[in-house]
Amino acid sequence: MAIKIETPYVQIDSNTIVDIGISNSKIVDNKLYGPVYTRLTKKYAIRFVADKIGEEPPKGSEDWEWSQIKGYFESKQEKYPKLFNALLYGLVKTESVLQGKTGVGTRISINEMVKSMDKRVWWLKMMNKVEKSSTLTATTDFLPETSEALDFKDIFKSVVDKLVSFKILPTSASYSVEDENTIKFAVADCDYKDSCAAYQAENITKIDGNHVCSMGRMICTYLEIEMLSPDYDYVLEHFANPHCSARIIKT
Repeated sequence: MAIKIETPYVQIDSNTIVDIGISNSKIVDNKLYGPVYTRLTKKYAIRFVADKIGEEPPKGSEDWEWSQIKGYFESKQEKYPKLFNALLYGLVKTESVLQGKTGVGTRISINEMVKSMDKRVWWLKMMNKVEKSSTLTATTDFLPETSEALDFKDIFKSVVDKLVSFKILPTSASYSVEDENTIKFAVADCDYKDSCAAYQAENITKIDGNHVCSMGRMICTYLEIEMLSPDYDYVLEHFANPHCSARIIKT
């Protein structure tokens, strides 16, 4: 039986995704590809937004500072509320262009996103911007010291709770345990489907040739970081038909 994931918000936090995505672009630039990565990410992200709102991309926007890119996003928020998809698309599209498939750069980017999220929570607490009763905690606080002995479903639930705490999990998500190594994750109307639709339209795939799923990537990377193990993967089975569903697998 599917378990509905409760979210104490009505929409995901766009600013969190955009801020951390920008930080990640800088990190991947420094660690792997160099300035061309940042330039292309900006180019593709701006083009994505412009296409969605029926406008031409501003000339020279790929050379803007990140503060200008963020300002452009904010100015178009009313026309396209889910513009965080643009940055997700820009990051994945750029990696696909530079190496043919999504893999190493995506992994670095998502790993750094997770680390940045934990730093963001710590900073908010230090600045007293999160109430003492808040459920936001560092990643290591979500799992007990004996986490390696937990069932897969318990580890999965801890990751889901983490994503809810950051307000980045879609509000219409649910999951069901199929066996000790497989969990089916479904979203009735995913906030990230615009970026995923673009991946499919442009045949941007994972290294294994399967479709990219923004939530699947995020969940699996969190699982790998929590458990210090690369033994997690996902398979997108249904995309916006009318819902999305993926199997999260412990390999």
